[in-house]
Amino acid sequence: MTEESRELSHALFAQERAYIKEHLGDESWIKVYDYSQNRQDNKIFYSGLISNEFVTEALQNTNWEVDISSGFPGCVRFGDGTVEYSRFGIADAEPLVFIRDYVGFRESHAEISEEFRFFHNLYHDSRKNEFLKFDESGEEETIIRFQNETILIRLREIRQFLAIREAHLGLFFDYVRYSNLDISNVPKDQQRGEYKDEDTIYQFGVSKAFSHSNYSTVSYLQGKKLIFPYPKSKSGFWPYSEDETEIYEEFQLGETPDGDPITFTCNWKKLANYFGANPDAPHYLTPVYFKRDVLQKYYNDPERFSVEDSYLRCGVSWGVRMDNNHENVVIVYLGDLGRDLPAKERAYWKVFNIPPKGSLSTTKYMRDFLGIPFDPQGRDLKFKQRYQQLNQKWKAKYGWYLFRELSSEDFHFFQNLRVPLNNSQSEFDLQILTLAKVFIDALNENEIEKNISSIPDPPRGIAKFSVFLEEKNFVDCQEGLALLRDIQCIRSTGVAHLKGSNYSKLVKKLQLSEKELQRVFCDLLDRSATFLEKLSSDIDRQSTV
Repeated sequence: MTEESRELSHALFAQERAYIKEHLGDESWIKVYDYSQNRQDNKIFYSGLISNEFVTEALQNTNWEVDISSGFPGCVRFGDGTVEYSRFGIADAEPLVFIRDYVGFRESHAEISEEFRFFHNLYHDSRKNEFLKFDESGEEETIIRFQNETILIRLREIRQFLAIREAHLGLFFDYVRYSNLDISNVPKDQQRGEYKDEDTIYQFGVSKAFSHSNYSTVSYLQGKKLIFPYPKSKSGFWPYSEDETEIYEEFQLGETPDGDPITFTCNWKKLANYFGANPDAPHYLTPVYFKRDVLQKYYNDPERFSVEDSYLRCGVSWGVRMDNNHENVVIVYLGDLGRDLPAKERAYWKVFNIPPKGSLSTTKYMRDFLGIPFDPQGRDLKFKQRYQQLNQKWKAKYGWYLFRELSSEDFHFFQNLRVPLNNSQSEFDLQILTLAKVFIDALNENEIEKNISSIPDPPRGIAKFSVFLEEKNFVDCQEGLALLRDIQCIRSTGVAHLKGSNYSKLVKKLQLSEKELQRVFCDLLDRSATFLEKLSSDIDRQSTV
């Protein structure tokens, strides 16, 4: 291509026209607003909702049904002189993007239609300047992006909205370009033209530039292209969405004598129950077993998930009952898997499904089948229960909490304290750090210091706590205080710093090398829960004296 032909192609928007015809409106992200200009090029993209009844008329001309300055509430005067209030100041169309302008007293900015945002229940992430949607598993998806002077919206959500809204989206574009192309080099039949098909109409032209311009010619390309809605049945919104077959995984319930897995669907509607349904099927309350590693995903994301005593929660989206009172397995009833977990989560859990191993915990059995309140048996759950119970008793007796309330930034330490999911050093180190945070660092050192007669040397938290317990007549606490020092020592010599000779001495003292790390941490949790119970009992004893 010669330089002259390239300049002609550039002036006549050949590349832009090809993009409009072949790609505009078909990308996964739709440019609903864009404004840019320089000395040679001006470009504006805008968008608006056009009612289905007005589509045919809209494609008869290149005019924009809405422009950047219109679409705000106001009055409309009709040809017969009557005046009516209009929400958008125009008929049969409305903006998807509103450009708020404050006549120079404040910086102008763009806003997306409130109706669109509310329809998809979008959350504004002000840090990234994006709008997010959350699925039933609590996972976020970006739906709207603000990028400098450009706004992009995901096509799927646009077409869903259009389906229910009974409208099309008009993508309006206006290009102006200056060039040094001599107008005499532009064939007469290319100096002006129009294009139209089933969803697009635009006009273009080139002429001599204004006399005050430094360029020879000025070109324009102006028009619109429509995005069609989904059929309502494909919108995914009630009550128009098609009845899609939900996927229910099959889980292993046992093994045949030959070692083959026995599986059955978790579709709770196909299971037996106490009311006579599906008598030949497994019962709704059939236990299904999983590796405890299944909980790793949820522990790792405490902002979305909460692993609680016998319950897993995803915000307010969903929750499922479970038996997490075991060291190596998690148990969930077959029917609860199908009824309470989203399909995406069921597929995730299936990866960790194992043959039955043991039985329901006493806690689960007593609560579910006998209706008797029962304390948790899981070491981590037992520790957390006694930790919270002691803190409440301590506040009632002394007027302040023994363990300071954790900030929102630190509460995840308490949530994530657990029996290690495996025997890896990294998992052990993480849980040691977590236990030290909630059990030692959280000691209310300021209040303890206010309530003792002398400050120990060196003035460390555990030493101050020891003085407090002695002066307040707590008895036989030396073993518990030694435990705190052991935890602190493991954290200091083996987690907070590189492991060295001091850690080696500690390994020998606590016999860390002779036990699985998971067992070592379980022992620490047992000792910790015992110490908490001891302190709680002493408060009860002192209160009755």
